Amino acid sequence: MAGQDFMIELGEDEPMALLILLHCAVLPETLGELWWARGAGERLVEDLVAALERAVPSSGCGSSWTEAVEWARQEAGPRGGEHVIEVGSTDMAGS
Repeated sequence: MAGQDFMIELGEDEPMALLILLHCAVLPETLGELWWARGAGERLVEDLVAALERAVPSSGCGSSWTEAVEWARQEAGPRGGEHVIEVGSTDMAGS
């Protein structure tokens, strides 16, 4: 269970907390064809990437998180590599 400090960090769009949750968001996609989990990981990953894109420019993290974001996208959905973006950039090719 996530601690209260972690939940506060998520609420404040703290980039490291968002990145940790991004990795957890891949898990529903490992459940196969369960109707209630279908697509949940992919949608959560995309929502978290959007939050990271808003948070990263002010954090100074820059594009160093691109690899982690792309890994999560590839693992969470069939489109994976179609959505190549650099976290912190305004270019969102493929979206």
